[in-house]
Amino acid sequence: MATLTAPYPPTLSPQQLSNLIFSIKDYQITHGMLLKYGSDAHSINAIPIGVSLFPSLFPESLFEEARELQAVYNKLYARVSEDEEWLFEVLEK
Repeated sequence: MATLTAPYPPTLSPQQLSNLIFSIKDYQITHGMLLKYGSDAHSINAIPIGVSLFPSLFPESLFEEARELQAVYNKLYARVSEDEEWLFEVLEK
């Protein structure tokens, strides 16, 4: 298991924080990560979607468990999508 050698999340100066936020918002705008809002027919209002500056830490064991479950979920998802008769029956209810 990896251990952190630096404080997490890292301590940033006000200028570093401002630069990071600007870079993230710039990336969002140039990659379509926007949320459209409002109903004005003559303009488009949009804001960048919410993001985290730093990933949340969680135990490696839970990450590995999720990876193992993903294979099972993929099989289930594929089988559900291939059974059109059952899928239409469920959706009609």
